[in-house]
Amino acid sequence: MENQVNMRIVDKFTITAKFMGIVIVIGASLALFGWAFDIPALRTPSPSIVEMKSITAAGFLLSGIFILLYHKAADSRSVKRILKVMAAVIALLGLMSLIEYIAGVNLYIDELICKDHAGAAGTSHPGRMAPNTGLNFLLIGLSLILIDKKVRGKYMPAQCVILVEGIISLLAILGYIYGAEKFYSIAQFTKMSPYTAVLFFLICIAVLFLRPNRGFMSIFTADSAGGIMARRLIPVAFAVPFVIGWLRILGERAGLYDTATGVSLSVVANIVLFVPIFWAFARSLHFSDVIRSQSEEETERLNDTLNDRNARLEMANKELESFSYSVSHDLRAPLRSIDGFSAVLLEDYSDKVGEQGRDCINRVRNSTMRMGQLIDDMLKLSRVTRGEMSVKSVDLSKMAADIAGELKKTQPDRKAEFIIAPDLIVQGDENLLKVAMENLLGNAWKFTSKVPEARIEFGATRDNGIVTYFVRDNGAGFEMAYADKLFAPFQRLHSSVEFPGTGIGLATVQRIVHRHNGRVRAESELGKGTVFSFTLMKNETNGKASVNV
Repeated sequence: MENQVNMRIVDKFTITAKFMGIVIVIGASLALFGWAFDIPALRTPSPSIVEMKSITAAGFLLSGIFILLYHKAADSRSVKRILKVMAAVIALLGLMSLIEYIAGVNLYIDELICKDHAGAAGTSHPGRMAPNTGLNFLLIGLSLILIDKKVRGKYMPAQCVILVEGIISLLAILGYIYGAEKFYSIAQFTKMSPYTAVLFFLICIAVLFLRPNRGFMSIFTADSAGGIMARRLIPVAFAVPFVIGWLRILGERAGLYDTATGVSLSVVANIVLFVPIFWAFARSLHFSDVIRSQSEEETERLNDTLNDRNARLEMANKELESFSYSVSHDLRAPLRSIDGFSAVLLEDYSDKVGEQGRDCINRVRNSTMRMGQLIDDMLKLSRVTRGEMSVKSVDLSKMAADIAGELKKTQPDRKAEFIIAPDLIVQGDENLLKVAMENLLGNAWKFTSKVPEARIEFGATRDNGIVTYFVRDNGAGFEMAYADKLFAPFQRLHSSVEFPGTGIGLATVQRIVHRHNGRVRAESELGKGTVFSFTLMKNETNGKASVNV
């Protein structure tokens, strides 16, 4: 299961890595400055302790620069190539030093930058870095080369490699603090400098922090109880044993107690300090689990309630569907009777009812026709929210052209120009999209009927990967103050005398667009036309819509 990353923690880790990169560059530069101007204090804390060699300082300088430039490589191929070369050079420095020790040869890199002092403390070969220093540089170079590589999609081999380097440097640091020479030296060869050990440890942390949301480091940036525990416990696990060990050494050197007593005291101190810490975190996890269990129970209860409501809603929808068909059937029969008897009256008794009577009968027949149209529109509106959608590629441009052709046939004498953008291909239900396009283009055709030269346009725009389709006309328009009523069933912003209709079309369009996970909106100005725009979410970011704009 993937951990949810806390990006605030990731940013902090990244900033820390850059800060450590700056410290490493400064430390290496000071050491090189100390060699260039013969300032021993910049190379070693004491004349009796081995100095950081000039070739070692050069390796650190390359490592620090790599850390500082790493995140810029994502935007620059040239920087990426430079970093690869730098990583290879760092690994090569370490490998060549190891070869010199193992094979007993001189590859002439030891004093390549500065000449070493004869008989320098802790130095077996003038200018040559220690064997463990060479191994660390080899490990650093390998980790930097592998820093973006993954194994099985999640494991980061670079982190494992640099962790070994960190352990070697930590041993050297503890060796100097506790006086354990074997932790920072190998046989009679050159010893690792304390400055070198510290910078190696900083490199280990910096490399781990460069990719804190990957590999085993991802637990530290996880926004979870485990992530919080890791961020709090790991520093404690480092600091507490270190302090206890240091205090024990101080006590033994001061003659306060012997070795056995010192070991016993350190064990007791570890128990006294760590048990309460782990108990506190165990208690915290316990309460987290209790809260999680309660949340799961509440979620299960809400799911049961939701499932019950969905079942009842489905039943209600089926009953409503049945009711709609029943009502439509029951209403149509009397409407047909009214219309039929009205037709008989006009045909057989036209001369007896007079002109006023004929007008009344015609009004009755028109009302029955309007009632029938309302019933048909209600059924259409209910159908668009039911049934499975058959999603496939739909050519909206061709569909719009076909609808425009049919509209022109209804009024061939009208001066109307249709402008249709080509190749607007979308993913959706063809039947539903056709209903929506018929309503939108039909609306534009209707509301431009009083314009001498009508202009109706269908096209699309793309903004930040989102495709928006539109139908624009230069018709009657409406006041935007009433726009919220536009998509409600049976709501009309113009009288039926001026522009006939039932007020169902735009409500149908909205439901069809919503079924495609999209949005529809209108912009208009009275007397200056209207623009209906809509999105289809399946076509916004997947590149399946071909838009020529």
